[in-house]
Amino acid sequence: MDKRADRVWNPLLKLLFVNALAGILAAAVVTAGLVLGDIAGFGHLVANASSPVLPVAVLFAALSITLSSAAMGVAVMRLPFDHDGPGSRSRRKRQARPSLVTNEADMALATVKAGRRR
Repeated sequence: MDKRADRVWNPLLKLLFVNALAGILAAAVVTAGLVLGDIAGFGHLVANASSPVLPVAVLFAALSITLSSAAMGVAVMRLPFDHDGPGSRSRRKRQARPSLVTNEADMALATVKAGRRR
């Protein structure tokens, strides 16, 4: 691709498009598997239907929507999280993490500090 074509495609849209195509390909494989494998007699029903294209098209469309949405959702959820970007909650005060108490003196100190916080 040339540089102009790279500017046209937003990286997020490209990611969504590629994963939508992967979902459509998976839908085609599942549809073919159901029809050719005669799962639950579906292949037999399609072969004996007056219009065999319609049930296969409806199944393929429904699976395409479902599997494409799932693939795009997984792709978006796997994106790295930007902690310092716009909309981040870095202004919120960070809470202290509890530490491991190893002896009785630390336990007494932790109990006193916890009592002050309330």
